[in-house]
Amino acid sequence: MADKEDSEIPPALREQFRQHFRESIRHESGLDHDEFPLFDWFAKETEGLIASMRQVEESEVRSQVAAGVEQVNDSGLVAVEYFARRTRYSHVIFLASTFESYLTGACSNLALILREDEMPFTLEDLSGDKWTKRRRFLERYGRFQITDQEWRAADQLTRVRNLLVHENGAITALKPKARAELASLPGIKVDTYEIQVEPQFVLETSRALRELIASIQSRIQQVARR
Repeated sequence: MADKEDSEIPPALREQFRQHFRESIRHESGLDHDEFPLFDWFAKETEGLIASMRQVEESEVRSQVAAGVEQVNDSGLVAVEYFARRTRYSHVIFLASTFESYLTGACSNLALILREDEMPFTLEDLSGDKWTKRRRFLERYGRFQITDQEWRAADQLTRVRNLLVHENGAITALKPKARAELASLPGIKVDTYEIQVEPQFVLETSRALRELIASIQSRIQQVARR
């Protein structure tokens, strides 16, 4: 069995690999080029379907009212609203998952670009939630700053995503301040016992994340050119 020293990559070859990766990263976008355009298309298609379903069910209710039905059956509308709620919730969770995957990959790419002696601590050494740790890692080793304004969409998405995943959208346990903060987000309503995600929030978050990812990726590419 070979000794550990024999199995290690020689420093010269390791440096060659690093330089090759630095060259390749200069042309990468960080995500599949079609990821966000396809998602936006999918989100708009589902909204079109929801609108069509709602129109059919509303027409059915009107027909019952016009016919003088005493107990109008609006179960179809209830089903449509359930479908809309679950579909939009899934959009939010997908966006959060996509962004988290990008951040993880960006940190890995940055680590491959740099030499080991340029990285005194690892991602695991940092405190904070998953996204905050990755933001700090990128800022520290990339030597660039992601402003709070740039990060705002990610922060808003985290709040909504956590509420959906951990509370199934229920907002009854939220304190007034937290409820007011959610209500201030475009495309978010808190008028009932659970959060309501509107298409505006989904599409605006998708656009903002695309811009944030492009900005971070551009800065990582600049690091690779140093």
